[in-house]
Amino acid sequence: MKKIKEAVINADPCMKGLVVVMIAYVGIVATTLNTGATNQIDNYVETIDVKVQDGEQAQKDYLVRQAAVSNVLDDLEISLNPQDLLNQDLNYVVNG
Repeated sequence: MKKIKEAVINADPCMKGLVVVMIAYVGIVATTLNTGATNQIDNYVETIDVKVQDGEQAQKDYLVRQAAVSNVLDDLEISLNPQDLLNQDLNYVVNG
């Protein structure tokens, strides 16, 4: 214990600050995981990145909630014409 105390006293102030920050970080992470705070979000639905291209126009990226293709199209207010093509079935659940 005496050697640790001497090492702390003789350490560079920058190093002391780094040790304090590291201890605080470990404490916060341990507290968060132990309380289950990461599992308490109710009705959470993962978001996914969807790419949409209309004909010759540039491809657009959208961030939408995970759902069936038909629901994603409804959320983006996209209507399909008979000649439009999809690379997935309308009931396929898009999950990233």
